[in-house]
Amino acid sequence: LSADACPLGKEYLLLVAGTLPMFLDFNRRMRAEGLGPHAVATNIKHLKKFMNLGFDLGLHTSEVQRKRAFKSLKPATEKKIYLSTEEIEAFQSVDLSCHPLLQQEQDRFLVSYYFILRFKDSTTKIDRKNFIVRDGVQYFTNTSSKTAVSKFIPVKPLVTTILERLDYKLANVSNQKANERVKMIAARAGIDEDVNGNPKWSLVTTHTARRSAATNLWLAGTPLPEIMQLGGWRTESQLKTYLVASGLELARVSATRDFFR
Repeated sequence: LSADACPLGKEYLLLVAGTLPMFLDFNRRMRAEGLGPHAVATNIKHLKKFMNLGFDLGLHTSEVQRKRAFKSLKPATEKKIYLSTEEIEAFQSVDLSCHPLLQQEQDRFLVSYYFILRFKDSTTKIDRKNFIVRDGVQYFTNTSSKTAVSKFIPVKPLVTTILERLDYKLANVSNQKANERVKMIAARAGIDEDVNGNPKWSLVTTHTARRSAATNLWLAGTPLPEIMQLGGWRTESQLKTYLVASGLELARVSATRDFFR
């Protein structure tokens, strides 16, 4: 196993012949190095996988990885949220002309929302060469960096205005900084509904744009196969993890159906 697997990759090799106390010390050291709970859990999952594989192949005889205590506590899943169309409009309406760093993230968030993009794709896929015109309609086309699915999305006039102003170049910043800034914008937009004791703005991230687009399309009655194509999802099960509307919100949509009139 390469030491590049994690910041403490060499420790993996030592643990093959190690003991449970060494594992617990390894866990503590990862946290001391600044790794978050998700990174720690991922490293331990990979560690167990390779240690079990090595044991099965006869490369070592250690079975410490099979003990009950040799586990990583799964981090609590972050509350998934989406922004309604009204909240998207509020986010868009915040005047940030005097705050260029915030405005660049407002622009990115809106482009990501209307193109149903992941953050990574927003930094690498926006280029004039990825836009085509057919029958007078402009489309954005790209291949998802994660699923390798090609997609075509009609370009909203608002997005064209943003991209023309930026010369089709979105700022390249870290996801961490972008997340900090979109929270600030959401707070300024008054997106402060209580979500399990937290103001909603504090839960907004760059990924909220993609999740909000999928959910709002769904609530508008867009068929799942169409949303899959627009967002580059391979399967409905993958897409459904992005659909986070509550039962009441779905019931409000259902109330407009002829069946209930």
